[in-house]
Amino acid sequence: MACRSYVVMRCSTVESTTAMALGELPEKAGAVLVDATLCLGEPAAEDASMLIMCGRDDAALDRIDPVLATVGKDTYRLGGVGAGQIGKMLNNYLLWNSVVANYGALRLGGRLGLDLEALRQSLMLSSGNNWALETWLRARPMPWAEKDMRIVMQHADLVDFSYSFWLVDHPRGLTLVDCDFHAPAAARKSIVFERTAVEALALLGIGPAEINAVVLTHLHFDHAGSLPDFPEATVYLQRGELDYFSGRLMRFPLCASGLDAEDLAAVRALQQGGRLVLLRGDTQVLPGVRTHHVGGHTPGTQLVSVTDGPGRVVLTADAAHL
Repeated sequence: MACRSYVVMRCSTVESTTAMALGELPEKAGAVLVDATLCLGEPAAEDASMLIMCGRDDAALDRIDPVLATVGKDTYRLGGVGAGQIGKMLNNYLLWNSVVANYGALRLGGRLGLDLEALRQSLMLSSGNNWALETWLRARPMPWAEKDMRIVMQHADLVDFSYSFWLVDHPRGLTLVDCDFHAPAAARKSIVFERTAVEALALLGIGPAEINAVVLTHLHFDHAGSLPDFPEATVYLQRGELDYFSGRLMRFPLCASGLDAEDLAAVRALQQGGRLVLLRGDTQVLPGVRTHHVGGHTPGTQLVSVTDGPGRVVLTADAAHL
């Protein structure tokens, strides 16, 4: 048991809710628990240049400042107990987005014939530079990404959650790009939403049977729910997306976390009923309405472009948040 007047620093990355719950235990013994999450990896630890994100009141953090100075160069106080964990969580979220973006950019550059190291060096001088790009050649294991991203998604579910879909009013009929998540999925994730896609369309005087087509940008639960609510719609999806979410990688929680089993079952039912069109790459689904396979967010992610006269609207969904 911790002695009275002790300050206990928690440096590991855990959920902020866990951090707050654990914070009560030392206090029963008269000790104080603070967040002191560590960023920038092993090399920064070796030369005492770590970034430390803290959570606790100033009185407790003032007491450990001399200790933090022995391992860290920059220390930030982000709020109460749990705030340091949230800061580290968001750091990891940005890091892994950078890793994925770096990989995509370098892979594309390689396929276009560029010298990859010269490209990396030039990008490090550009506005696209990031820490992951600078340390790209450093050998390091990456087994912890799954835990970090699971923490991010759990926290995202605790706050307001919005979904987006688009209605394309085409001369050949009404087309939806994506649809909402259904009520059972929302309940399982403790998400309360104001209205379903069907209810939103009703505000425009449109019934679900009037929807002729649904283009799914990908199969995550907040984009592919409620398909059974549109009984007349033909659904367009990239074949690679269905293959991915039906494949072996679904045994890994991080890969499967965005999928709702009921949505996959609905897609399979549409396939059996002849109302699912599986696309292979860029496809014109209607005159002026074209899908573009971009991958990235998921292997089969596609965006949709709508051309009307000289203008064009690009519906990126989760390929790019604008």
